[in-house]
Amino acid sequence: MPQTRLLVRLPSLLIRGTTQPWRFTPSATCNRTEYPPPPVEVDGEIEYEIAEILDTKLDRRFQHKLRYLVKWTGYEGTDEETTWILVDELNHAQKLVNDFYVKYLDKPGPHSV
Repeated sequence: MPQTRLLVRLPSLLIRGTTQPWRFTPSATCNRTEYPPPPVEVDGEIEYEIAEILDTKLDRRFQHKLRYLVKWTGYEGTDEETTWILVDELNHAQKLVNDFYVKYLDKPGPHSV
């Protein structure tokens, strides 16, 4: 079964003026640095791959906007492994959103906003 790539635009992970993520992970197998998977360009925007959606919340600090806690592919073991992002940033990850709500029917979602 082919694997579907689920992507999201996240400019906050980039160093200004570059396209390289600012965080890297040291390799456990040798003395070299392994960078996370490179971003891809979708509709003219740089996007990163999401491994899964872990949780949702309505954020009172941002006018009760819906946020998703996502786990990023390739960032395992780093401070950037998970991040809260706005629902608007998940345009290309609708399958992940649908899969999340199949498992967690009672979590806040688009119907809660």
